[in-house]
Amino acid sequence: MPEVYAGAFEGQGIAGVSLARGADVLGIRLACPQMSLGLFDGKPVLLTLDAPETYAPDQGYVRYSWRAPVTRAGIKRFAGRPYSNVNAPTFQAPLQRHPNRLAGGEVEGGEAVRVTLEWRLEGEVVLGRYTADGPIRAALFVNGCFAPARVHVAEPSLCVLLQGDAGLLVKLRGAMETPLLVDNLWQAEQRYFGVEGEPGSAIAMYPVNLHSEEPLYFVLRSVAIGERMSVVAPEPEPATIDRALAAGAAGYEAARMRSHGGLAGAAEAVAGLAGYSRAYDPERQCLQTTVNRTWPGPNRPGCIFGWDNFFTSYLAAWEDSALAAASLEHVVRTYGERGIAHGPIQRNLIIPIIYCRTLDILGDEALARRTWPTMIAFMRFWFADRGDGRPWRDGNGDGLIESGVSVDPRHTTPGRLISDAMDETGYDDIPIYSAGFTDGRRGLLADGVEFDWESRCLTVTQVGQNSLYVAACRAMARWAERLGMAEDAAWLRAEEARVADRIRECLYDDRLGIYQDRLWSGAFSTVKTMTNFYPLLTGLAEGKVAERLRAMLLDPAQFWGDNLIPTVSRDDPAYCDGLDGRGNYWRGNCWPPTTYIVYLALKEAGWDEVAAEYARRVVAQFMEYWRAYGHAYENYPPEGKVDHTFPYVGGWGGREVRYTWAGLLLCCGLEECFAPEIRQPGLRFGNPYMEESTWEGFLFNGRRYSATAGPARTHVYCDAWELLAEPGLTVRGFMADADGIRFTAAPRAETTIRLRVAVNGPITCNGAPLPVTRDGAWLVFTLPAGEAAVTALAATPC
Repeated sequence: MPEVYAGAFEGQGIAGVSLARGADVLGIRLACPQMSLGLFDGKPVLLTLDAPETYAPDQGYVRYSWRAPVTRAGIKRFAGRPYSNVNAPTFQAPLQRHPNRLAGGEVEGGEAVRVTLEWRLEGEVVLGRYTADGPIRAALFVNGCFAPARVHVAEPSLCVLLQGDAGLLVKLRGAMETPLLVDNLWQAEQRYFGVEGEPGSAIAMYPVNLHSEEPLYFVLRSVAIGERMSVVAPEPEPATIDRALAAGAAGYEAARMRSHGGLAGAAEAVAGLAGYSRAYDPERQCLQTTVNRTWPGPNRPGCIFGWDNFFTSYLAAWEDSALAAASLEHVVRTYGERGIAHGPIQRNLIIPIIYCRTLDILGDEALARRTWPTMIAFMRFWFADRGDGRPWRDGNGDGLIESGVSVDPRHTTPGRLISDAMDETGYDDIPIYSAGFTDGRRGLLADGVEFDWESRCLTVTQVGQNSLYVAACRAMARWAERLGMAEDAAWLRAEEARVADRIRECLYDDRLGIYQDRLWSGAFSTVKTMTNFYPLLTGLAEGKVAERLRAMLLDPAQFWGDNLIPTVSRDDPAYCDGLDGRGNYWRGNCWPPTTYIVYLALKEAGWDEVAAEYARRVVAQFMEYWRAYGHAYENYPPEGKVDHTFPYVGGWGGREVRYTWAGLLLCCGLEECFAPEIRQPGLRFGNPYMEESTWEGFLFNGRRYSATAGPARTHVYCDAWELLAEPGLTVRGFMADADGIRFTAAPRAETTIRLRVAVNGPITCNGAPLPVTRDGAWLVFTLPAGEAAVTALAATPC
C-alpha cells in the first residue's frame, strides 16, 4: 500500500493541507472570497503571508498566517494594481507583521483580518484548526488537488471525497453553512455569491464564518477505498486539538534549528523556506521541493527547474534530512528519465557540487548509489559524442565547454533555440552572450557572439562553466572513491587535470591578468561578471591572479558594495541596461545562487577576512526584507533597496517574492560556523573575523550539532566529539574517524585547544609532539601562531 504524506501539496495551496496516497492527492483549502477579488485563493494568499511560519520536519506542527482584506479600502489597497501576471513584490510594501498592516502599505485597523492555519500529523491523521483575529466569511474547499475527485458525502460536519484508489475523510466543527457542490473554481465563485446553477460533484465548498471566538476545527484522514470510513478518524474535539497543537508547537520550538548573535534568525529562516518548499509530485508519487509557490498555478504541483531544486534540497538537508533526500532523488530522477541531453535544459555545473555537498551533509551512501548513474552521466555528457562524431558541448573542439542546446533545430524556432542555449547556465540574459531580453523572451545575442548551427553551441567559451566543471570533477571523485567506483574516480581525476590545463592554456587574458570568457574568434570578452571569480574554486587562480581578483572584488566601482554580488561589474556598459535600468535579471542583479558560489570561491581562496564581511553583508541584505515583509527574493538589486512599485510583467524578468534559494545568502553566514569542505575531505568551521554567532540544532550525518564562530572562540559540539579553540580561529579539513583526528589551522596568536574525543596516541603539530594535559574528558593543548597541521591518532569514529 502506498505511503501517505501530508503537506500543502498544491503549488499555491499554502492555505490548506493535503494527503497524498500514490497518485491520489486530496485535501482542504480555505479561501476568503470578495466580489472584487474573486475567491482570494492561491496567489493572493501567498502575497499576504504574515507572521513567521513554522514547519516541523516531521509535520508535528505547521503554522501559516495571511491577511485577507475585508473592507473596500483594504481591497483597493491590495488589488488597486494588477498582480496576477506580475513577477515582482509590487504589492507587498511594508508588512510589519502586526494587525494594522496589509500588503500594499499601511492599513488602518479593521481593513484586513489575519487568518491562521495550524495543523499536525499524528500517525495517519491530521488535526488542525483555522482561526481569525476578526470576523470574516470564508469558504473551505474539499477537493482533488491535481485531478478531479468525486464528492461521496457532503454534510455540515462530514465530507467524504473519492479519487482513484483513495478517499479523504474530513470531519469539521465550527460555524459552517450547508456545503455547496461544484465542479470547478469558476462555479464555486458563482455559487458562493448566490448565482444559482446545477450542483456539481467534484468539489465540496463549505461557507464558514470565522472570528476570534469561533475557530474552524478539522480532522483529516486518507483511507483506501473499501475501508470503513466512519470509524477511522477521531472527532474534531476542540480541547483535544488545542492540546495537540500546543504540544506540537512546544516540541518543535524546543528542538528546532536556530541561530544567535550576528546570525540571529538566519537558521530559522532557512528552515522556514525549506518547509515552505515541501511539495509532492503526483506523477512520480514522491515528495519534492518547489522553487516557489506563485508560479505553478491553481491545482498544480510544485515547479521543477534544475539547479534551483538541487539548492532547495541542500537547504533542507540542514534540518530536514528526509525532505532533502527525497528532493535530491526526485530532481536527479528528472534529469535521468530522458537522458541528460534531453532532460531539463538548465545544466549549470554547480549542480554536481551541490549534489555532493548535500550528500556530505546527509551521509547517505544508499542514496548516493541510487542517484550515481545519473550524476556520473551528467558529468560525462559535456564531451560525449552526441551520435554524429561531435561532442555535445565542445563546439569548437578546444577541449572546453560552451553553452548550447540538444534539440534538433528543425523542431523549434531560432529565437527559442538561442534562448534555451542561454538558459543552460541559468544565467539567462547575462551579457557574456546576451544583449538582453526581447518580447516573448526570445534570445538576443551579444556583439561578437553567434549561434553555431552545426555544433548547436554559442560561440563563446565560458570561464564559469569550465571552472565549475573542474571543481565538480574533484567533488564527484571523492564520492566515487567513497562508493568504490574506481573507474569513475580515475576518469574524474583525469578530467579535472585535463580541463584545468585547458583553462590555463586558453582562457588566461594577459590584458586583465585573470581568466576570462573567450570568443571563438580568439578575442577575449570585455565583460566582467561574477563568473570571473569561479577559478578560485579550482585552485587555478593563485598568486598575482588571485591578488587581481581580490582587488576586483573589493573595488566599489566593480563588484563591492552593500548589495552583493552583482552579476556584472558596475563599470561595465551592460551593467543595469535592462528593462528597469536597475539591473533587471542577469544584467546586474544580485542572485543568491551566484552570490553563494562566489562565497565558496572566497573560502577556497582562504580569504577569511573578506569572506566574513561578504557574509555579513549578504545576510543583512536578506534579513532586512525577511524581517520586515517575510520576503525572500529570487534576486536582489545591485544598488539601493528593492523597488515595490515597478511591475515586471510576465516573461520580462523581475523578482519573485519568496524564492527558496534566497536562503543561500544565509548559508554564506551560517557556513562560517560549520560546513563541509569542497576541494578536500573533511569539515571547515570558525572564522575569527566575524561577529560572534552560534548555529545550533542543525544536522550533519544524522547527528545534531552546534557551532560558534567569532574572535573570542571557535566551538563545535556533537555527541561524538567537541572542539573549543580560544581565541577563535578557522579550522580546515577537520576529520574524525577510526584513524584519528586531523585538521589544519592558522592561529593569529597562541591558541588553546580543548578537544573531547577518545584517542590513545600522541597529538602532533606539524609532525612534532605537542604537550597535552587532561581536564576531565578534555584533552588540552596549545597551538602557536602560524600554520598548524594537527593529528591525533585512533579517535572514536564520528
